[in-house]
Amino acid sequence: MKDTSLLSLLDKHIRTLSLAIGERHSGKPEALDSAAAYIEHEARKLAQVEVHTYQYRGQSFKNIEAVVPGASPQSLVIGAHYDTEMGTPGANDNASGIAALLAILNDLKDYKPELTIRFVAFANEEAMYFGGEGMGSLVYATALKKAAVQLKGMVSLETIGYFTAGAGTQSYPEEVDAHRLGLSDVGNFLAFISDLSSKSFLDEAHRQFQLFQTTPSAALAAPAEVRGISLSDHSSFWKMGYPAIMVTDTAPFRYPYYHHQDDTPDKINMKVYKNAVLGLTAMTAALAGKV
Repeated sequence: MKDTSLLSLLDKHIRTLSLAIGERHSGKPEALDSAAAYIEHEARKLAQVEVHTYQYRGQSFKNIEAVVPGASPQSLVIGAHYDTEMGTPGANDNASGIAALLAILNDLKDYKPELTIRFVAFANEEAMYFGGEGMGSLVYATALKKAAVQLKGMVSLETIGYFTAGAGTQSYPEEVDAHRLGLSDVGNFLAFISDLSSKSFLDEAHRQFQLFQTTPSAALAAPAEVRGISLSDHSSFWKMGYPAIMVTDTAPFRYPYYHHQDDTPDKINMKVYKNAVLGLTAMTAALAGKV
């Protein structure tokens, strides 16, 4: 896809989710359903789609799965959540992740991978549901485990659109010795994060991203108890024993509008974000292999 076409596609998805639909969570069920319907509609243009509906506390929620079939029984999951925190339109958190998910699917729709690639948009990642039985990614990961699905790993695309060149714009959890690890205080990079058990998958994913992209990036594997390490859908897969990582701009450690009413499309650095998506597309193809 040409850069201008990709930029337009990403912008369309982000604006539709954050402006046309806006705040989307169980307290605004019509908006949450509209977001799910939009993602399903866009995905059905590109691939086989299955909508996994589940019930929780009297409400219905949907995980939307688009599949690019592979030759082997093993799978790779690329996921992102489509709900928002209350009171925010969620342009960066997490329309940026969903837009990237759909763009990667668009580029790889005719790819012939060794592994089956499962692109999944999850409901209910945010605080009210995080870590609980109603969390969409936990429902999905539990179903994979129950079906004995072989999984190479899962990549969670979480808040990936804010980049800045200012010194002192990047912070870290207090448990992380940024100076000793050589981590920058400039928030201009994409972070690849995992727990210690997923380090091998983390290293492979980060290496493949670096091979195809000049966007600055950094990788960190740390104990799951470190603040922020587990804060996305990848942690649901850890609970099922699957390798999983988070790709992020680090959200609260950088983004001033995290869980804020001003999390709007104008805050996203579209040029850097677009280049990051190109790298994530190449990374996905490399992780899945080719027949």
